[in-house]
Amino acid sequence: MVSTLNDMRDPADICRENGWVPGTRLVGDEGYGPTVIEITAVGERGILAKTLSHNGQPSTPGEGTWCLWCRDWHVVPNAELTGEPRSGESSERSERG
Repeated sequence: MVSTLNDMRDPADICRENGWVPGTRLVGDEGYGPTVIEITAVGERGILAKTLSHNGQPSTPGEGTWCLWCRDWHVVPNAELTGEPRSGESSERSERG
C-alpha cells in the first residue's frame, strides 16, 4: 500500500487503488491521537465516512466527506475500533487526514 499522506489525488481514486470499499475501517493520526473512520460510500471523486473514535474515545455518530491526504491511513481490523496501537507498535504517530 502506498502512503496517503500528502497524496492530493481524489479520495475515491485512492480507495479504489487500495481496495478500500464501504465498510473498510481506517486509522490515521494527524498528531492529535488516532482517528478511526469507516468508509460508507465511494463516489466518482469523493468518499463518505463516519468517525468511529478519536484518541481512543468513541465519536459522535455522523457521516461526512473526507479527504485522505492529511493522514497516512491504514486498514484497521474490526476488533480495533479505538485506534489504539497494537502491542509492539509505537504510540508516537504523527499522521492524520
